[in-house]
Amino acid sequence: MLGVPLPDAQTQQEAPRKAMWLIIIYLIFMIIGDIADYFIGTVVEDVWPSASLPIFLGLYFLFLYIAWVFAVRVTEPKKVQ
Repeated sequence: MLGVPLPDAQTQQEAPRKAMWLIIIYLIFMIIGDIADYFIGTVVEDVWPSASLPIFLGLYFLFLYIAWVFAVRVTEPKKVQ
């Protein structure tokens, strides 16, 4: 492919390390989100028991998405100015 630079050896060696760091940060954010989801679900169950499961599941999937977005933003390479 013309005009597309090939990655050098150092970039190829750093890629797995960066991917692992992304997964670790994602898991940390997911654990935080799961704890928050549990406590929110517990409060909702005390107030409105029949709504606790749908709210818990909705928040769970929302926290999956939010944790991924935060993990990608935290681990993205810093831009040189």
